[in-house]
Amino acid sequence: MSPLYENEHIKIEIETSEIPWLKIFTQHPYKEMSEVPGELKFEIYYLLDMIEKEMLNCPVSPRYGCLVL
Repeated sequence: MSPLYENEHIKIEIETSEIPWLKIFTQHPYKEMSEVPGELKFEIYYLLDMIEKEMLNCPVSPRYGCLVL
């Protein structure tokens, strides 16, 4: 599956299911979140916060959960 968003540190993919959701990955394979550098953790949490706010504030699409206008 091609990424929805990708930069040098992070990749975001859509998991298609009855209730679609997003998966956030680091480009480097860390085993535990405690191993992830602080700046990268901040970037992950920032993106997670933006995604959640967008999902809570957008019209609902039966197929994708959120309709991008």
